[in-house]
Amino acid sequence: MMMSAEGNLSHTPGGGWACYNATGAATAAVSNLALGVNGINAIDAYVRDPGSNNHAVGHRRTVLYPQLQEVGTGDVETSGGNWAANTLHVFDDNL
Repeated sequence: MMMSAEGNLSHTPGGGWACYNATGAATAAVSNLALGVNGINAIDAYVRDPGSNNHAVGHRRTVLYPQLQEVGTGDVETSGGNWAANTLHVFDDNL
């Protein structure tokens, strides 16, 4: 929700962010984050992992890691001028 309300992505959102809360900030630190897409479109974006500075394709590698066992996801729909957003918590003990 913070990413949607702020219109920005960060693994370390600060206390001044719109809709900030400590649980959301802690989750952002250990999750894949998407803005402008949600649901299956966010998963597709993680697998495509675009960006000219993204040589390591970390989102794709994490999502497709065979030993990954625990995944949690959350979506925000586009609403009231806020962006669609997704968080995919993928960092379990097997990574």
